[in-house]
Amino acid sequence: MPSTSWPSNRGRWFLTILAICTLYPSGIAVGTTPRVWHIHDDLPLSRIDPLQAITVMRWYKACLFAFRSPLINPSLQYPVGAPIGNFSPLHLQALLYIPISCVFDDITTYNLLMNLGLFSSGIGTFALAYYLVNHRAAAVLGGLLAMMSSPIMGRASGHLELTYLAFFPLFVLSWMRFIDKPSRSKLWLAAVMYLLLVMSAAYFLVFSIFTALLYVLWQGIAAARHGDWRWLVSRLSWFTRFAILVGLGVAILFSGHLWAARNGYSMGRSRYEFEMFGAPIWGYFIPAFPYPISKYLPFDFYDAAKILNIGERKSYLGLVTVFLVYYAATRRVPFRYRSFWWANLAVLVIISLGAICILGPHRVELPAGWLWKVFRPFQLIRVPARINAFVAVCTACIAAAALAEIFGRLRYQGMMVFLYLSLILFTFYDLCMVNIPPSSVPSIPPCYAFIKASDPQATLLEIPQVYPTIGASLTMTTDCAYWQATHGLPTSAGYSGQSNIRWDELVGYPSPFLETRLILPGYPENPQGGFFLDIVGQFSFRDYTWLYLTTHGFRHVVLHHGLDYRDKFPPQHFEGIKAQLEDTKIFEDERTVVYERAKLPAPTKPVLMCTTGWHARVVWRDRIAAFCGKTADVLLYNPTPDQDLQLVLEAAGVRQPRRVKLRAGGRILTEWDASADVLTAHLSPKFRLPAGLSTLTMESDGEVTIDTDGLPPPIGGDKRPMSLRVTTIRFEPLGPARP
Repeated sequence: MPSTSWPSNRGRWFLTILAICTLYPSGIAVGTTPRVWHIHDDLPLSRIDPLQAITVMRWYKACLFAFRSPLINPSLQYPVGAPIGNFSPLHLQALLYIPISCVFDDITTYNLLMNLGLFSSGIGTFALAYYLVNHRAAAVLGGLLAMMSSPIMGRASGHLELTYLAFFPLFVLSWMRFIDKPSRSKLWLAAVMYLLLVMSAAYFLVFSIFTALLYVLWQGIAAARHGDWRWLVSRLSWFTRFAILVGLGVAILFSGHLWAARNGYSMGRSRYEFEMFGAPIWGYFIPAFPYPISKYLPFDFYDAAKILNIGERKSYLGLVTVFLVYYAATRRVPFRYRSFWWANLAVLVIISLGAICILGPHRVELPAGWLWKVFRPFQLIRVPARINAFVAVCTACIAAAALAEIFGRLRYQGMMVFLYLSLILFTFYDLCMVNIPPSSVPSIPPCYAFIKASDPQATLLEIPQVYPTIGASLTMTTDCAYWQATHGLPTSAGYSGQSNIRWDELVGYPSPFLETRLILPGYPENPQGGFFLDIVGQFSFRDYTWLYLTTHGFRHVVLHHGLDYRDKFPPQHFEGIKAQLEDTKIFEDERTVVYERAKLPAPTKPVLMCTTGWHARVVWRDRIAAFCGKTADVLLYNPTPDQDLQLVLEAAGVRQPRRVKLRAGGRILTEWDASADVLTAHLSPKFRLPAGLSTLTMESDGEVTIDTDGLPPPIGGDKRPMSLRVTTIRFEPLGPARP
């Protein structure tokens, strides 16, 4: 006969689901206040990463509806194009974005996706916690603690993909069952859960390996203790099948990254960056801004420790979690696979600490630093601290076990309810992020409609141009990339998490509109004497701009001088540009000024510019120097064919002396010897070139790969062979033709 007691098992599950559907959305609302009230209008905190995510998901949707490849977006970072492999892939988020965006606008869709990621992370943690402790109420609180922790909810300020933690606990759960007793159905379930985890965030592809391998090791040791020495051998075939399944899936999911790597784009990260982003161990239990309890602390621990990049390194789990984990440790609370989960927690925390620890004058290398050297996938990681999201899931499960044990000790149900509600309310207070303002998204400027009406084939150079890799203009270039999907014109704008080295070197470094140049006093108000532009010497700003725009096919320049960017670039920094290009202006309002390249006259004197083969620019011995490979091209515009030209070239061989030749087509103009790491100047013989554009190629007799892992961007992590450091390629004045 069915039981007549209430609540029945079905009734208890109904109450559990009701509690989840009430508590978790409430936790999201409380934890993200006041952003929850701006779901239709604003993005969280800085709009840079959210708009980048929206741009990527828009691109997937456009490619799906147009049946075209998403590998490279030719309309962003024009004229090179933006490879999808340089962005966070957002596979799972894009699958959800496509149907939701058909109903809601982009801002609402993004906020819904962010909340959905948080909610699903809580549910996934609940499922794992319930499996480990077999206590519904404790598991519900465990899911809430994980969801609201800083490593998960703190990512909601910009990193959409890192809020999708649901498939980590689900993968671990399916993996444990598969390892314990392999079968074909469990194999497929574990593989599917792993691929869904990888689809959630690329970082999880690497981070999840540690937990998976640790469980195999833990079970293997347990089997050996019981005399089962064939335990591992009996599972090798199953491991092979799993590796084949997920290997094929990962290759498909990351085909964009594989394509980018094969086509010369840099996928690696430098050791320098890796060392910057470790999580301090005390950060797991000491709150910082914006958490309310931080204001009661005697001082700011992060500031006292002189820790930079605080947002990426915060790991605060909440006082409730810390207390329950402490209780579980001191009381040796039992739950399923207890020793494995404590070991897993220790491993994840140690990895999150990063590569190094500074103890006074001493620099101590940590296990993550060792792994970076021997485990190749780890060299794709920029922020080891992000594994703290997995730490949050582990500690939440242990906290659930502690709470279940406490409930078992309480005699009265009223005491349980009171304790439970108290823990929930304190968690809401403790883990709500206060005073985090939302970020509004500017409407698209009217200038784009004007340009498109006058020139449907227009190509846009948006300025100020962001310094390659990162710079003050990130907000502007991200806004412009977001607007591009609306106006449809190719644009130089677009920010990707991984630097587009081809765009940086071809378009970014040689640009006369680079943000680091626009902030120079007086730039570029001296049209006669000119300024040193890149490494190519002094030219008229208008002449160099004509060559730059013509070479890269930019038909219009859009100067963003509106209020949205005044905090980065005060108006006076644009006055020199406006004065130089005033006669080419075709549009102006309070937000933008538009200039047309066709109105700019061709140069009347020779002018040259670096094009292909040039690597990053660095400061070397108080000079701006450009690394280059075995060959590097310089584009030269010569207005008259009957004029003698002469070049000064200053270079040093990288690590070794080099024999260098300068060619024009099949003709060798000059050759010289560049000393190893010592600057050598060379004056070419006089030569002549036909009128118009000519390409000069600098060739050396070899190249070498140097270790750049300890250097900061943009050169840090660059594995391409290098031949020369070049500080100058300029014209030598010749008589009256070059006063």
